[in-house]
Amino acid sequence: MFLDSNILIYATKPAAPEHRRVLAFLRSLGDAPLYVSEISRIEVFGYHDLAHEQAAALATFFDREATEISVSTALLDVPLVTHNVRDFEWIEELEVVDPLRPPG
Repeated sequence: MFLDSNILIYATKPAAPEHRRVLAFLRSLGDAPLYVSEISRIEVFGYHDLAHEQAAALATFFDREATEISVSTALLDVPLVTHNVRDFEWIEELEVVDPLRPPG
């Protein structure tokens, strides 16, 4: 799964209402490979409300748990996990997964 910036921020921000649901989704992936882009790295570390603890957790995640790939490679065959579905609707070839979409 290719993780969008908003998912990374929700996962590391306990005060966010989305935090628990995103963590549960990520845990449900088990050992599936997780990918991020260089753009997400820039976005999350430039996030205006990033606390020191979040930055440390994200640094560990980027260094140890995720594989950084180019955005163009991600479009080929890796589903994108994001809550910003509308931003990607125009890309027909892209499978988009919203872990925060209400069931049904």
